[in-house]
Amino acid sequence: MAKNPWMKFWIDNWQTEPAFLMVSFEARALWLEMLCMMHRSTEPGCLLINGQTPSSEMIAASARTTVDLVDRCLDELEKANVFSRKKNGVIYSRKMVRDEKKSRINRENGKKGADATHGKTTKKPKSPGRSPRHKKKEVRSKIFKRGDYTRKEIESMSTEDDPIWFIGEWMVLRRSAYQDYEAKYPNIEFGSILNAQDKYWNDLNNQGDGVIGDGWIRTLEQYLANAQARATR
Repeated sequence: MAKNPWMKFWIDNWQTEPAFLMVSFEARALWLEMLCMMHRSTEPGCLLINGQTPSSEMIAASARTTVDLVDRCLDELEKANVFSRKKNGVIYSRKMVRDEKKSRINRENGKKGADATHGKTTKKPKSPGRSPRHKKKEVRSKIFKRGDYTRKEIESMSTEDDPIWFIGEWMVLRRSAYQDYEAKYPNIEFGSILNAQDKYWNDLNNQGDGVIGDGWIRTLEQYLANAQARATR
């Protein structure tokens, strides 16, 4: 069980992250209950009750709600890429797991410093830094994460039939992708939203809450769809 009776809660992320804006109020409330369960878990960040993967009935009992609501909200949250699953199916919070890893490494670093002060030596802990990315020679995707590519490298990926059209801090779009989005969502200011979303994902990544895989693309598209729906009401 987690030793701290409190946990970190990033209000800006909770109120502005597109993944949370896509789901219902009930799903957001359930996710908050799940975060509390994961904080108390034997593996912080993982949804375990007494060391076991909980059933919908167990989650419902802990959250004081119905099984039907739990099943519906879990489906919403998973489709919005709010949480991830391990190979064995255990639900976990990516950010909470990363924070726990950083805290553990910081504790090890603190112990190392204290031992050094008293003339002891300890094995140097591994750095929490990200593993190095291996740059590809060519990216053919219409939309992709900028990663470690320099602007010059990205511009060299342009082709005559589908040149690079948007280079942000987080994402890169080819002309075909940019024009496809504009055509699909004609009632919104796509350029403005794209710039805002690019800044959002980059800031989120810099906070240490990086996005796993291509989930951010699905979330971006859902955000655009929601904006289009609001604009046409």
